[in-house]
Amino acid sequence: MILNVCSVVCKKLCNKPGRVCNWINIEEATGKNETMAKLIQKQPISQSTENLVSEIKKELRSIIRQWNKLHKPLRCSEKVNVPEGAPCYRIEGAQSYEELHELLLRFAGSVWQLKDRLKLLVKAKGLELRETVSNGKQARTSIEKMVTKSPNLLLCADLYNTKKHGKLNHPRTNFSPILNGISFDTSKSGVIGINYDGQASRTGDIVATNPEPVSCRIEILSGDGKNCFGDAVVVITRGFGYWIPVIRQLGVLGDEPESRWIADNLCRIEEYIGKTSPFKSGENVVDF
Repeated sequence: MILNVCSVVCKKLCNKPGRVCNWINIEEATGKNETMAKLIQKQPISQSTENLVSEIKKELRSIIRQWNKLHKPLRCSEKVNVPEGAPCYRIEGAQSYEELHELLLRFAGSVWQLKDRLKLLVKAKGLELRETVSNGKQARTSIEKMVTKSPNLLLCADLYNTKKHGKLNHPRTNFSPILNGISFDTSKSGVIGINYDGQASRTGDIVATNPEPVSCRIEILSGDGKNCFGDAVVVITRGFGYWIPVIRQLGVLGDEPESRWIADNLCRIEEYIGKTSPFKSGENVVDF
């Protein structure tokens, strides 16, 4: 990630000498996306801007907490009362795939809806967003235009809006994405026991003889089942990763403990994105 900040005294643009324009250039590590923002500092930050920044931080904390829960393996509980020699550690969180789907859809919605407050903050700060186009020149852009360049974010949008509205009235992709079932990696769990109520509550318990954490995997598929976009947690996290340079660029984070905690976790998420693939090793796929 490359971040260049250059301040110049602007006379030509605003026709008032002494007014400062801040040009903030973010270039994605992939080199595919370059965005510039210009802010003419007309007045001190308003109370409404401070409120927006506070709300964005609140949303960031929520997204970080959701990610912390979803990207980690499921833990095993203390021993449960079963006959000696039988599986005796309950895998927590594996009782219902429907609940895990709900958590993922909420995660996708939180990542996608962050867009709305970022748009408000751009407007409140008087920013003009620009991007480098094919001829090397700068062209005006917007948060709405920017999201069209992140397939992962668009998948988040369609997943969340399908859940919210029951159908897609204004799809962001042509895939009508859905979540598939769930798979568990119990290779280190020893003997497995399953008790499942498939007719009434659709819940059950999975118990194991070894109390090792258990990874689970839910994938995003196209509605027709012909396309798989990989592990939902990784795809949604990558969608959020698209916002991280923008969050830094817009000056959301300061130097107080709250901002430092968020900034540290954003670095953790970027590291996770850099080393984690949504696909299994050896799969023949096109990675966004």
